[in-house]
Amino acid sequence: MGEQRNGRLFSFEGIDGSGKTTVIERVKTQLENKGFSVCVIREPGTTPLGEKIREILKDDNTPKTKRATMMLFLASRADMVEQTLSRVQTAYDYVILDRFTDSTLAYQGFGDEHSVSLVQQFNAFCTNGLQPEQTFLLDVTPEVAKARRNERPKDVDPFDSNEAYAQRVMKGYHELARLYPERIRVIDNSAPIEQSTVVSDIVRHMTSEHTVPSENRSLLRTVDSETTVRMTVESFSQYPDRNTGNPRVTVFVKNVTNVETGEVVTDHVYIPYTKEFAKIGNIVPGDILEGNVVLKTYRKFENGAFKNCVGVKRLRDGRIAQPITVPAKARMDFNFERGPLKNLLRYDDYEEFMAAASRHANYIQRMAYEHIYPERTQTKVKRFDKTKINQHSENYATPEMVERAKAKNVSKYNRTGVRPTPKTRVRHYTIRQGNK
Repeated sequence: MGEQRNGRLFSFEGIDGSGKTTVIERVKTQLENKGFSVCVIREPGTTPLGEKIREILKDDNTPKTKRATMMLFLASRADMVEQTLSRVQTAYDYVILDRFTDSTLAYQGFGDEHSVSLVQQFNAFCTNGLQPEQTFLLDVTPEVAKARRNERPKDVDPFDSNEAYAQRVMKGYHELARLYPERIRVIDNSAPIEQSTVVSDIVRHMTSEHTVPSENRSLLRTVDSETTVRMTVESFSQYPDRNTGNPRVTVFVKNVTNVETGEVVTDHVYIPYTKEFAKIGNIVPGDILEGNVVLKTYRKFENGAFKNCVGVKRLRDGRIAQPITVPAKARMDFNFERGPLKNLLRYDDYEEFMAAASRHANYIQRMAYEHIYPERTQTKVKRFDKTKINQHSENYATPEMVERAKAKNVSKYNRTGVRPTPKTRVRHYTIRQGNK
């Protein structure tokens, strides 16, 4: 029996008149000419339920409210993901989505001015958190889009016939591209298809071994304490202190963006949890924060050598720029409310504050895992396991060992437990179990 394959998933986005359908057809043809099997899925549609929903949405004689329209799109997507997508991914080399979650964010979130964070939660629920490997946003000027729509007046999307609405949608697409630059690739498709290299460029990109990078970028060095950055909270992380074994809490954030320039300075970074976060209040995965960051430099041992790295020492003047909507059941079950965390701010002792922060992080992670992102895997929203933390802490010094070391005025040893002489260059290690 042959190995089951998992087709690569790509999506195409753009306003009506961006040339999306034409580009998709030609991309499909070129991929098939190269010997690949390709499946194109359109939204709404594909499934029997999706096609009926498409007819309802296209029917101008059926009155529909904005909320009802959004729910129809989401219902079609949920049915398509469950009934079709998982099956075709194992049967085809490439799966192309003619619109996906970004369309709902752009049209219903920005165009109809619904809560973008609420739309994101609905999308996550309907797709089980699925995202394409890459999204191609076909960008055109309003004049070009209007001219192309006029060439086919009987098949104009009613959502784009209103120019003010179309402008909001395009602005929404650009904002999404700014927030998710690693996934969304903006492509200028204003030129006639016969005169452009858009199709061949997309095919070349799709057939490359493209993976989204996950390394910190050196651009983080361009940020200073006066630069305002925007970041998305991904999760809380916890680790034992190397000297005491006591828990330390960090906030894992992604897509750290320079607000002034719109440039992503790092795709992810860990920020130590300090009282600044407690002043901001309850933050949950999915919230978008703004503030200033104070940087630090450190040396990291990797591949047999030390290298200089830059990280974030602390957050300063932070605030929640765009909170997600926490479900009512989560607010009730966990007694959740926004606002400064007075129960954490009352601690003056650092160790007591960290212990309270650790408990608070467990509380937020548990709420997020059970109520906000139940479809996410534990690698995306980490659910703390105290037993694992305790097991990990066994490799570090116990409080008794630390006190004994202080009494001897010795705090660091090399691997053999022998205190190094000043001329000896060794990597320092904390006292470990078994060292006397």
